[in-house]
Amino acid sequence: MEDWTMTKNTRTKGDTLRTAASLVGVSTGIFITILSFAVIDALGSSIQSGFDHFGSNLVMIDRFPTSFEEGDDWARFASRPAVSIEDFTFLKNNSSVAESVAFTAKGKAQVSVVGKRSLHTSSARDAVTCNITGVAGQWNQLCLSPLASGRFLSSQGSSLETGKAMIGQELSDKLFGKGCNPVGLSVKAGSVPLQIVGCFADEGNNIISLIPTANTLLVDAVSAQTIVGKGNLETMIIARPRSEFGKEALADEFTGLLRRFRRLPQSAENNFAVNTLESLAAQTLSIIGKIKVIGGIIGLFSLLIGAFGIITVLRLSVKERTPQIGLKKALGAKRWRIVWEFMKEALQLSACGSLMGIFMAWVVTLAVPVGVLDISLKLEQILTAAGIATALGLAAGTLPSVQASRLNPVECLGYV
Repeated sequence: MEDWTMTKNTRTKGDTLRTAASLVGVSTGIFITILSFAVIDALGSSIQSGFDHFGSNLVMIDRFPTSFEEGDDWARFASRPAVSIEDFTFLKNNSSVAESVAFTAKGKAQVSVVGKRSLHTSSARDAVTCNITGVAGQWNQLCLSPLASGRFLSSQGSSLETGKAMIGQELSDKLFGKGCNPVGLSVKAGSVPLQIVGCFADEGNNIISLIPTANTLLVDAVSAQTIVGKGNLETMIIARPRSEFGKEALADEFTGLLRRFRRLPQSAENNFAVNTLESLAAQTLSIIGKIKVIGGIIGLFSLLIGAFGIITVLRLSVKERTPQIGLKKALGAKRWRIVWEFMKEALQLSACGSLMGIFMAWVVTLAVPVGVLDISLKLEQILTAAGIATALGLAAGTLPSVQASRLNPVECLGYV
């Protein structure tokens, strides 16, 4: 009697561990799948919203195309001449299609504070390495960050004022300390002294920004070349067509004008790329879609582990309940009733695992700070998880259930 009790207790503990292991596998798979879908959908929506803010008709001149085809040579693109301020000036002065044209040049440099330290709080630093962005033309039409204080850089003829700069809130906090208004204070970027005339507010959860401002010192394009070095800047021309023209007309005009300005022979290929914001958005969202597939594949592997756990639990359950199966069949139970008995058990395991996974994903979405990324579980994601769990339960329960229904009742009743 004692041996029988010990054996029963051992089986009970083993069943509990096997059931727990299968639930962990299913819940982990559902958790990874539904959370990755939620995060990637939120990221995609935020990126799409950022692109929509600028519209779909922006044209960009750069060394590199936004999308690469098989056989494209990255080194060939990298060897192209950088887009220059001279290119920008020629296009701006000769285009009849463009409504606005802007030039951006991005790099990094060390920026230090000039002046008395008594103005600064204890959290300030003497010098930091930050982003340097040089601009020209109608750059402010591409900047999403509002002003916290001061003013924008003003134009002097066809160029921006020199010796002045705008600073991002994050960089201002590092240099001058939080709570200090940097307008009117002076900094030195590289060897160039600059006076701060405006401070950008926080960018918030803006993912897409053609002119990022957070940890940035924004100056005129010529000063940026002096600070960073002309060969160390990533440059780009961004333009918008007039209302009566489309982006294709602007791209064609810019291609012809720039080839003429760079004196390219008729047989020579372009040594620059003409991109559209629409193609950049499509390429970015395509990458997001591939990441979503990868997240689903990772979740699928966890679900497979859970499925094998359910199969193991059911097969051992069939083995332990063989006499009961034989008795039911001897009393006239149909095969489908035996199948349904074990299929129901498989569905219960997968449903419990699915609910656990959905609950864990929901808790994680609540833990994401407001304003970082708008993550939420959508009904379609929950229904997808429920559908996956149901399919998993049916697939995992089919083999053990069918095997149980085919057992010979005479052999079952004689099973010890």
